[in-house]
Amino acid sequence: MKRTVILTTLLAAVIGSAMGQTEIRTAEELAAIGTDRETLSGSYILKNDLTLDNWVPIGWMTHDGEMGFSGTFDGNSHTITINSFGPETDNRSVGLFGIIDGKGEVKNLRVAGKPTYTDGQKMLYIAI
Repeated sequence: MKRTVILTTLLAAVIGSAMGQTEIRTAEELAAIGTDRETLSGSYILKNDLTLDNWVPIGWMTHDGEMGFSGTFDGNSHTITINSFGPETDNRSVGLFGIIDGKGEVKNLRVAGKPTYTDGQKMLYIAI
């Protein structure tokens, strides 16, 4: 049984690498997706469940327009639990992803939690 699990894990890693997917294992790696246009258009696969505190959504609106997620994110049947949003969330859509543009794809993912968010805004946009 142990040998089967090891071979299955190895096969999944090889397939993910062959498909050009960046593996996400930590909250820090997940947050790095939203750092610039290049990372927002990448291909990612989640390798384990994550819990997020003080989360800042991926994708946002700028004075020059949207900086939305345009890549692919395969949750690989894992769960991301959001406990709270960070103060940098001001003027962003609230969720795991703030903005997903027309090319972006998020699949095989469960999002859970009862996140807290305190802000003076009267309207919030809630996303995935």
